[in-house]
Amino acid sequence: MKFRELIGALAALAVVATACCAGGKGPRTMDGKEIDPFIYGVYGVYGDVVPEIADAPEGYEPVYLSHYGRHGSRYILHDTQYVFVAQVLEKADADGILTPKGRELHDRYMSIYPQLEGKTGLLAPLGQQQHREIAKRMYESFPMLFDGRRIVALSTNLQRTKMSMEAFEEELLELCPGLDIDARVSEEDMYYLNPHSVQNPKVGAKDLHWKSPNAPWREEFNECLRQNVDWRSFGSRIFSDMDRACEICKVENFELDLYFICIHLEGLPIESPGFFDFFTSDELENLAEFGENYILYVRTGHYPKADGRGWALAESLLEDFIVKADRDIEEGEPAVRLRFGHDGCMMSLFALMELDGWNGSESDPTRFREVWDISKVRMAANIQFIFYRNAEGRTIVRMLYNEEDTKLPFPAIEGEEYFYDWEDFKAFYSPRIEAAKKLLEESSI
Repeated sequence: MKFRELIGALAALAVVATACCAGGKGPRTMDGKEIDPFIYGVYGVYGDVVPEIADAPEGYEPVYLSHYGRHGSRYILHDTQYVFVAQVLEKADADGILTPKGRELHDRYMSIYPQLEGKTGLLAPLGQQQHREIAKRMYESFPMLFDGRRIVALSTNLQRTKMSMEAFEEELLELCPGLDIDARVSEEDMYYLNPHSVQNPKVGAKDLHWKSPNAPWREEFNECLRQNVDWRSFGSRIFSDMDRACEICKVENFELDLYFICIHLEGLPIESPGFFDFFTSDELENLAEFGENYILYVRTGHYPKADGRGWALAESLLEDFIVKADRDIEEGEPAVRLRFGHDGCMMSLFALMELDGWNGSESDPTRFREVWDISKVRMAANIQFIFYRNAEGRTIVRMLYNEEDTKLPFPAIEGEEYFYDWEDFKAFYSPRIEAAKKLLEESSI
């Protein structure tokens, strides 16, 4: 079997791995409900159905494409989560405190644990396939930007982004063998590919502290979890002796780690019915709402109790889009600029750009979901700015998010809904970039 066929087969296995319910309708909760996409958070799998791209206004031809893509489906971020769940279940089993439901969880989880251990953060085969498919659609939509042209591809320095970029490249080279691809992974690009990384000179001790376990918002976050996540109800379903279970572990941490394992399995080449049926729908909703959705909002969104640095740091990425587009279009190459990075970078960029659904400001944690939904930035999420020019030399741009037209917060060109004058784009966003830079400078102390 060829490598590409093997990747495709493993990806197909991952897609069906969690189809465990009657009628093949997909996983369900313990109380028989379907899984809301919100539950998956940033672990949602990129969709197979992508809308067709509408034609540009008459008289305009594509001249340039600027892209940013999140890595594809991956394993969980921390191996301690895989290990912790296994250790708790093994210890509880040895102590004889598992309920029948708990023994079922033990047997089901331990049967797949060897396939998870040691793979944290790694790109899954489905993650490679996702980027191949995005690359194929990109090429088929804009072949004139690839045939005989030079493109640039840049990635952050993690395995999952580098392999996502390589899968994208491989697909393009199969479709267009003569393509000239300048690809690199370099420290010098990190300040804008991942603006929250320490390679960005504007990231300081304040930013690192805001992401740390001792961050000022953590106390409110922990209290919110205590009030909204009923870990004792979940725990009593798994453990027959809750006092002993609490000696073995923090049951709330066990529940949260099992939830994270649960939501990322769909993207892995593992045949398993998953673990949604150990949770009620309300439990899953609360874990999603008062877990990572909360965390990423206070870190990268317009959280009123923050100083705005989380979203302001995205100025380097937005400025790179603008500066490189002007230069590349003027010089005639590269015709395509690809960037591969991470979910939080995209969220902070959307907040800086004031896109609908990412510009809300909310202090009440029970209402964060109304202004912030991280499930929109699923695995392999991507941005494509497509530039067009007419015979008079006017340049217009559209923004595709997950290959679908997206509205920007200023007027489109006359008679169009999703096409914007490039000069208007710069006039709207350049002052916001400068304001973000000023905010970062004034709040750095």
